[in-house]
Amino acid sequence: MSSVKPLNHKLHLPPIGKSFWIPEEGLRSVLLYHSWGTRDVFKNPVPPVHHEGPSQLILLEGTATLDLKDSTHQIQAPSYIYIPSKTPQGWKNLKSLGKMRMLCWIWAATMEASVSDEKYQIKKISKKIIEKVLLMHEETRASKNLSQHQAIEQLQAIHILMRNWTQSISAKETGKSDLFKAATKWIEDHLSIIPKVYDLMDYLGVDARILYELFMAGSGKSPEDYIHDLRLEKSHQLLKNGSSVKEVAYALGYKHPNDFSRAFAKHFGSSPSQMNEKLKAK
Repeated sequence: MSSVKPLNHKLHLPPIGKSFWIPEEGLRSVLLYHSWGTRDVFKNPVPPVHHEGPSQLILLEGTATLDLKDSTHQIQAPSYIYIPSKTPQGWKNLKSLGKMRMLCWIWAATMEASVSDEKYQIKKISKKIIEKVLLMHEETRASKNLSQHQAIEQLQAIHILMRNWTQSISAKETGKSDLFKAATKWIEDHLSIIPKVYDLMDYLGVDARILYELFMAGSGKSPEDYIHDLRLEKSHQLLKNGSSVKEVAYALGYKHPNDFSRAFAKHFGSSPSQMNEKLKAK
Protein backbone atom coordinates (compact mmCIF):
# COMPACT_ATOMS: atom_id res chain seq x y z
CA MET A 1 0.00 0.00 0.00
CA SER A 2 1.33 3.44 -0.91
CA SER A 3 2.25 5.75 1.96
CA VAL A 4 1.79 8.87 -0.17
CA LYS A 5 -1.18 10.90 0.97
CA PRO A 6 -3.59 11.84 -1.82
CA LEU A 7 -3.90 15.54 -2.53
CA ASN A 8 -7.23 17.08 -1.66
CA HIS A 9 -9.01 19.70 -3.70
CA LYS A 10 -9.80 22.11 -0.90
CA LEU A 11 -9.73 25.79 -1.83
CA HIS A 12 -7.05 27.67 0.07
CA LEU A 13 -8.79 31.01 0.31
CA PRO A 14 -6.90 34.33 0.42
CA PRO A 15 -6.29 35.95 3.82
CA ILE A 16 -9.20 37.74 5.48
CA GLY A 17 -10.00 41.00 3.73
CA LYS A 18 -8.88 39.82 0.29
CA SER A 19 -11.29 39.53 -2.63
CA PHE A 20 -12.78 36.33 -4.00
CA TRP A 21 -16.14 34.90 -5.10
CA ILE A 22 -17.48 31.37 -4.69
CA PRO A 23 -20.59 31.22 -6.92
CA GLU A 24 -23.84 29.86 -5.56
CA GLU A 25 -24.68 26.22 -6.20
CA GLY A 26 -26.65 26.85 -9.40
CA LEU A 27 -23.70 28.58 -11.09
CA ARG A 28 -21.11 25.94 -10.26
CA SER A 29 -21.96 24.02 -13.39
CA VAL A 30 -19.81 26.69 -15.07
CA LEU A 31 -17.57 28.46 -12.53
CA LEU A 32 -16.33 27.15 -9.18
CA TYR A 33 -14.23 30.08 -7.98
CA HIS A 34 -12.96 33.53 -8.97
CA SER A 35 -10.43 35.67 -7.10
CA TRP A 36 -8.55 38.93 -7.60
CA GLY A 37 -6.21 41.16 -5.67
CA THR A 38 -2.76 40.81 -4.10
CA ARG A 39 -1.10 38.09 -2.06
CA ASP A 40 2.36 37.60 -0.56
CA VAL A 41 3.02 33.91 -1.26
CA PHE A 42 6.23 34.00 0.77
CA LYS A 43 4.28 34.83 3.92
CA ASN A 44 1.05 33.10 2.82
CA PRO A 45 1.94 30.24 0.44
CA VAL A 46 -0.72 28.09 -1.21
CA PRO A 47 0.14 24.37 -0.82
CA PRO A 48 -0.30 22.10 -3.89
CA VAL A 49 -3.89 20.92 -4.27
CA HIS A 50 -5.94 19.77 -7.24
CA HIS A 51 -9.31 21.06 -8.41
CA GLU A 52 -12.09 19.23 -10.19
CA GLY A 53 -12.00 21.72 -13.08
CA PRO A 54 -9.32 23.60 -15.03
CA SER A 55 -7.79 26.86 -13.79
CA GLN A 56 -6.93 29.97 -15.77
CA LEU A 57 -4.79 32.56 -14.02
CA ILE A 58 -3.35 35.92 -14.98
CA LEU A 59 -0.31 37.19 -13.08
CA LEU A 60 -0.69 40.96 -13.44
CA GLU A 61 2.09 42.18 -11.16
CA GLY A 62 5.06 40.73 -9.31
CA THR A 63 6.80 37.36 -9.28
CA ALA A 64 5.59 34.03 -7.91
CA THR A 65 6.67 30.39 -8.06
CA LEU A 66 4.13 27.90 -9.38
CA ASP A 67 4.46 24.58 -7.55
CA LEU A 68 3.17 21.65 -9.65
CA LYS A 69 4.48 19.15 -7.07
CA ASP A 70 6.75 17.44 -9.61
CA SER A 71 8.22 20.73 -10.88
CA THR A 72 8.37 24.43 -10.00
CA HIS A 73 8.30 27.47 -12.29
CA GLN A 74 9.17 31.03 -11.29
CA ILE A 75 6.81 33.29 -13.23
CA GLN A 76 7.06 37.03 -13.80
CA ALA A 77 4.18 39.31 -14.71
CA PRO A 78 2.48 39.72 -17.04
CA SER A 79 1.79 36.04 -17.68
CA TYR A 80 -1.06 33.65 -18.47
CA ILE A 81 -1.18 30.28 -16.70
CA TYR A 82 -3.45 27.35 -17.55
CA ILE A 83 -3.68 24.33 -15.22
CA PRO A 84 -5.74 21.25 -16.23
CA SER A 85 -8.17 19.71 -13.77
CA LYS A 86 -6.81 17.36 -11.11
CA THR A 87 -3.27 18.71 -11.63
CA PRO A 88 -1.62 19.61 -8.31
CA GLN A 89 -0.93 23.32 -8.13
CA GLY A 90 0.33 25.66 -5.43
CA TRP A 91 2.01 29.03 -5.14
CA LYS A 92 5.03 30.08 -3.10
CA ASN A 93 8.22 32.15 -3.04
CA LEU A 94 11.41 30.90 -1.38
CA LYS A 95 12.36 34.45 -0.42
CA SER A 96 10.52 37.71 0.07
CA LEU A 97 9.67 39.19 -3.34
CA GLY A 98 6.77 41.34 -2.19
CA LYS A 99 3.17 40.93 -3.21
CA MET A 100 1.94 39.58 -6.50
CA ARG A 101 -1.36 40.55 -8.09
CA MET A 102 -3.34 37.81 -9.79
CA LEU A 103 -6.72 37.01 -11.32
CA CYS A 104 -7.93 33.42 -11.03
CA TRP A 105 -10.79 31.48 -12.61
CA ILE A 106 -11.42 27.86 -11.59
CA TRP A 107 -13.94 26.41 -14.02
CA ALA A 108 -16.25 23.42 -13.57
CA ALA A 109 -14.99 20.05 -14.79
CA THR A 110 -17.50 20.15 -17.67
CA MET A 111 -15.58 23.11 -19.15
CA GLU A 112 -12.27 21.21 -19.46
CA ALA A 113 -12.47 19.97 -23.05
CA SER A 114 -13.04 23.39 -24.57
CA VAL A 115 -10.49 25.35 -22.51
CA SER A 116 -7.27 23.74 -23.65
CA ASP A 117 -5.44 20.41 -23.83
CA GLU A 118 -4.21 18.27 -20.96
CA LYS A 119 -0.91 20.09 -20.46
CA TYR A 120 -0.29 23.14 -18.32
CA GLN A 121 0.66 26.36 -20.10
CA ILE A 122 2.69 29.38 -19.02
CA LYS A 123 2.85 32.26 -21.50
CA LYS A 124 3.84 35.91 -21.48
CA ILE A 125 1.00 38.23 -22.50
CA SER A 126 0.71 41.73 -23.95
CA LYS A 127 -0.97 44.88 -22.64
CA LYS A 128 -3.80 44.35 -25.13
CA ILE A 129 -4.50 40.90 -23.67
CA ILE A 130 -4.45 42.35 -20.15
CA GLU A 131 -7.06 44.92 -21.16
CA LYS A 132 -9.32 42.11 -22.41
CA VAL A 133 -8.75 40.07 -19.25
CA LEU A 134 -9.61 42.97 -16.96
CA LEU A 135 -12.86 43.47 -18.89
CA MET A 136 -13.73 39.78 -18.47
CA HIS A 137 -12.90 40.03 -14.80
CA GLU A 138 -15.39 42.88 -14.38
CA GLU A 139 -18.01 40.92 -16.34
CA THR A 140 -17.41 37.89 -14.11
CA ARG A 141 -17.93 39.95 -10.94
CA ALA A 142 -21.06 41.52 -12.46
CA SER A 143 -22.55 38.04 -12.89
CA LYS A 144 -23.30 38.00 -9.16
CA ASN A 145 -26.01 40.60 -9.70
CA LEU A 146 -27.83 38.73 -12.50
CA SER A 147 -30.51 36.09 -12.35
CA GLN A 148 -29.21 32.54 -12.31
CA HIS A 149 -30.12 31.95 -15.96
CA GLN A 150 -28.52 35.23 -17.08
CA ALA A 151 -25.43 34.63 -14.95
CA ILE A 152 -24.89 31.16 -16.43
CA GLU A 153 -25.18 32.55 -19.96
CA GLN A 154 -22.75 35.38 -19.15
CA LEU A 155 -20.20 33.07 -17.53
CA GLN A 156 -20.39 30.68 -20.47
CA ALA A 157 -19.80 33.63 -22.84
CA ILE A 158 -16.80 34.76 -20.76
CA HIS A 159 -15.43 31.24 -20.87
CA ILE A 160 -15.74 31.13 -24.66
CA LEU A 161 -13.94 34.48 -24.98
CA MET A 162 -11.13 33.30 -22.71
CA ARG A 163 -10.86 30.06 -24.67
CA ASN A 164 -10.61 31.97 -27.95
CA TRP A 165 -7.94 34.45 -26.93
CA THR A 166 -5.83 31.82 -25.14
CA GLN A 167 -5.87 29.72 -28.29
CA SER A 168 -4.82 32.87 -30.14
CA ILE A 169 -1.94 33.31 -27.69
CA SER A 170 -0.79 29.76 -28.42
CA ALA A 171 -0.80 30.33 -32.18
CA LYS A 172 1.05 33.65 -31.92
CA GLU A 173 3.57 32.32 -29.42
CA THR A 174 4.45 29.43 -31.75
CA GLY A 175 5.40 31.95 -34.43
CA LYS A 176 7.26 34.16 -31.96
CA SER A 177 9.12 31.16 -30.57
CA ASP A 178 10.42 30.26 -34.03
CA LEU A 179 11.45 33.88 -34.65
CA PHE A 180 13.26 34.08 -31.30
CA LYS A 181 15.14 30.85 -32.05
CA ALA A 182 16.21 32.28 -35.41
CA ALA A 183 17.37 35.48 -33.69
CA THR A 184 19.44 33.72 -31.02
CA LYS A 185 20.97 31.37 -33.62
CA TRP A 186 22.04 34.39 -35.70
CA ILE A 187 23.61 36.02 -32.64
CA GLU A 188 25.55 32.85 -31.75
CA ASP A 189 26.82 32.61 -35.32
CA HIS A 190 28.09 36.22 -35.23
CA LEU A 191 29.63 36.49 -31.75
CA SER A 192 33.13 36.89 -33.18
CA ILE A 193 32.22 40.18 -34.88
CA ILE A 194 30.07 41.65 -32.08
CA PRO A 195 26.49 41.25 -33.37
CA LYS A 196 24.76 44.58 -34.05
CA VAL A 197 21.08 44.98 -33.20
CA TYR A 198 20.31 46.80 -36.45
CA ASP A 199 21.88 43.93 -38.44
CA LEU A 200 19.68 41.50 -36.53
CA MET A 201 16.59 43.63 -37.27
CA ASP A 202 17.52 43.59 -40.97
CA TYR A 203 18.05 39.81 -40.91
CA LEU A 204 14.66 39.14 -39.28
CA GLY A 205 12.79 41.88 -41.15
CA VAL A 206 11.38 43.48 -37.97
CA ASP A 207 11.56 46.94 -36.41
CA ALA A 208 13.15 47.90 -33.07
CA ARG A 209 9.90 47.67 -31.08
CA ILE A 210 9.05 44.17 -32.28
CA LEU A 211 12.62 42.97 -31.69
CA TYR A 212 12.58 44.38 -28.16
CA GLU A 213 9.23 42.72 -27.36
CA LEU A 214 10.46 39.45 -28.87
CA PHE A 215 13.54 39.34 -26.62
CA MET A 216 11.71 40.50 -23.50
CA ALA A 217 9.16 37.71 -23.99
CA GLY A 218 11.79 35.09 -24.85
CA SER A 219 14.55 35.94 -22.40
CA GLY A 220 13.43 38.76 -20.09
CA LYS A 221 16.27 40.90 -21.50
CA SER A 222 16.64 43.56 -24.16
CA PRO A 223 18.44 42.47 -27.37
CA GLU A 224 21.51 44.50 -26.33
CA ASP A 225 21.63 42.92 -22.85
CA TYR A 226 21.10 39.45 -24.31
CA ILE A 227 24.05 39.87 -26.70
CA HIS A 228 26.26 41.36 -23.97
CA ASP A 229 25.50 38.57 -21.48
CA LEU A 230 25.84 35.81 -24.10
CA ARG A 231 29.31 37.03 -25.13
CA LEU A 232 30.47 37.01 -21.52
CA GLU A 233 28.97 33.60 -20.79
CA LYS A 234 30.75 32.31 -23.91
CA SER A 235 34.00 33.88 -22.74
CA HIS A 236 33.65 32.13 -19.39
CA GLN A 237 33.29 28.79 -21.17
CA LEU A 238 36.30 29.43 -23.43
CA LEU A 239 38.48 30.29 -20.42
CA LYS A 240 37.39 27.09 -18.68
CA ASN A 241 38.36 25.17 -21.81
CA GLY A 242 41.92 26.52 -21.61
CA SER A 243 41.95 29.57 -23.90
CA SER A 244 44.05 32.55 -22.87
CA VAL A 245 42.56 35.92 -22.00
CA LYS A 246 43.93 37.41 -25.23
CA GLU A 247 42.57 34.54 -27.34
CA VAL A 248 39.10 34.87 -25.83
CA ALA A 249 39.05 38.67 -26.22
CA TYR A 250 39.83 38.54 -29.94
CA ALA A 251 37.60 35.50 -30.56
CA LEU A 252 34.62 37.47 -29.26
CA GLY A 253 35.34 40.67 -31.17
CA TYR A 254 36.87 42.86 -28.46
CA LYS A 255 39.33 45.39 -29.87
CA HIS A 256 41.65 45.08 -26.89
CA PRO A 257 42.02 42.43 -24.13
CA ASN A 258 41.69 45.19 -21.51
CA ASP A 259 38.19 46.01 -22.80
CA PHE A 260 37.24 42.38 -22.39
CA SER A 261 38.79 42.15 -18.90
CA ARG A 262 36.81 45.16 -17.65
CA ALA A 263 33.50 43.81 -19.03
CA PHE A 264 34.24 40.35 -17.60
CA ALA A 265 35.09 41.68 -14.12
CA LYS A 266 31.96 43.84 -14.04
CA HIS A 267 29.78 40.87 -14.99
CA PHE A 268 31.37 38.08 -12.89
CA GLY A 269 32.96 40.02 -10.03
CA SER A 270 36.51 38.89 -10.81
CA SER A 271 38.91 39.39 -13.71
CA PRO A 272 39.58 36.72 -16.36
CA SER A 273 43.12 36.33 -15.02
CA GLN A 274 41.83 35.73 -11.49
CA MET A 275 39.40 33.15 -12.79
CA ASN A 276 42.20 31.40 -14.71
CA GLU A 277 44.25 31.25 -11.51
CA LYS A 278 41.34 29.65 -9.68
CA LEU A 279 40.93 27.09 -12.46
CA LYS A 280 44.63 26.24 -12.39
CA ALA A 281 44.49 25.84 -8.60
CA LYS A 282 41.86 23.16 -9.05
